[in-house]
Amino acid sequence: MKNILNKNGIICALDIGTYTTKCLLARQISNDKIVLLGHGICKTNGMNKSEVSNSELLTETIKKVVETAEKQANEKIENVIVSVGSSEMKSTIEHEDKIFNNQMITKQDISRLQNKIVNRVQNENEKNNEINIHTFFVCYDLDGNARQNAPINLFGEKLSMYYNSIFTKKFFVQNLKTSVETSLLNTSKFVAAPLMAGLASLKKEELENGTLVIDFGAGSTGISFFQENQNYVCEKINFGSADITERIKRELKINRQDAENIKIKYGSCLNNQSYRDIEIKVYPVGIKDNNSLITKTKYDISEIIISEIDILFNKIKKIIDDREIQANISEIVLVGNGCLLEGFRERLSLFLENQNCRFGEPVHIPCGQKVIDSKIKNSFMNCFGIIYYTTHELLKNEPTKKSGPKPNNRLQKIWQFFSNI
Repeated sequence: MKNILNKNGIICALDIGTYTTKCLLARQISNDKIVLLGHGICKTNGMNKSEVSNSELLTETIKKVVETAEKQANEKIENVIVSVGSSEMKSTIEHEDKIFNNQMITKQDISRLQNKIVNRVQNENEKNNEINIHTFFVCYDLDGNARQNAPINLFGEKLSMYYNSIFTKKFFVQNLKTSVETSLLNTSKFVAAPLMAGLASLKKEELENGTLVIDFGAGSTGISFFQENQNYVCEKINFGSADITERIKRELKINRQDAENIKIKYGSCLNNQSYRDIEIKVYPVGIKDNNSLITKTKYDISEIIISEIDILFNKIKKIIDDREIQANISEIVLVGNGCLLEGFRERLSLFLENQNCRFGEPVHIPCGQKVIDSKIKNSFMNCFGIIYYTTHELLKNEPTKKSGPKPNNRLQKIWQFFSNI
């Protein structure tokens, strides 16, 4: 694995969104103490619908946001951990089986099972021109009994190993990597944005009890599902709040900024007759003549928004149905500015059979959180998730990896593969 930390011991989290790019710097003082040092946030140039559209413009965006964080922290950054928000991101739960016929299970058996998983992940990614972002071990199953520990020296009929593979198209990561490294930065690790949003916003009991996290961003929507401290679903939907803005712009024939302002000020995911009395006047594109003012009502705007939002909700429902997790969802947590649309939470709750929904915010904010104004802390959700993931997973065995001997058996080497991807 590349160096996760910078030479000065700083973690640099970089979240590149369709509209804004965020950078957060932190240092781990001890196992339970992390201090924020600096942050940067700026408008993103060079991204469209969560994908790179202009590498040069994106490079300038990355330079600007990292330099802002460096200046506040009075530190220099070389290595960054980057969240991947590709609309092509998918995840799948896979498993490998072995029949033992009541024979004893050995370390070598476990090693061979894991080796099959490694080969499957690599072969499937190569065949589909995809790249693996994460592969998470989920559990073993011995004769119908799920367990976390490898059943070495136990007897049984059938052993299965389950894992969650999160992947996206290779070109997206390659384009992102080019822009980051052209900024004279090293990409230490790519991480899945929906996963980071969940880790940042969920409390311990929510990670255990079955929680669906919906991150409604500008260019796309992230979906992640957690249960028993495991991630089972991590996907992106190619639909974001910018699609609603674009629809308002087309329907009213107005410029994009006016459409965005109308969406924020007058938009609603619910509708009632009283909205017909709330008038909205706006100029058509390129015309500032009062005689040409367009008059619409809040009811009209809400009808447009509802038709678009229902498209998103149906896509979310399809993922829930395809992954068969409806019965396991105890709560839905909403993050991303798109979720702040009036009535979004209420309409989603009704759409998903009166499911309990709440708005999420970062719950793992390190010491020194005054570095970020409370008004914009939710914008750094993925960055907080990256810092949490780095300190609780990526760096968990880092001292051993740096100073310890090289893996001396096949089982150790295979598990090192899982920790490095």
